Amino acid sequence: MYHNEEVYPEPYVFKPERFLVDGILKEESKFIDSLSFGFGRRTCPGRYTADGSFWAAVVSILCAFKITKAQNEEGKVIDSEPTFSYGVTTAPYPFPCSITPRLSNRDLRGLVSAEV
Repeated sequence: MYHNEEVYPEPYVFKPERFLVDGILKEESKFIDSLSFGFGRRTCPGRYTADGSFWAAVVSILCAFKITKAQNEEGKVIDSEPTFSYGVTTAPYPFPCSITPRLSNRDLRGLVSAEV
């Protein structure tokens, strides 16, 4: 489905803009998030749990860390072109980036142990 060249020209090139029109998600692209969980009677029963768990993990990481482009010794930003592995799953190859805590260790411990 994802690699059909008639539907997605250059399917092996990372082009998220192919799903947008004037910066807004195309109506026919809204089903794409469910492709990996299957269709019809054989759809994955845990898809909502997986989506929720993934969302919680991403939000927690972005809350705790600032992720930016890496800088060299002179302080200039290191630009890199993303490259990905292909196969049963797709993953980015290692790339330079900077990950720094948004809060101090003390603030992070308070955030983690806070009562809800």
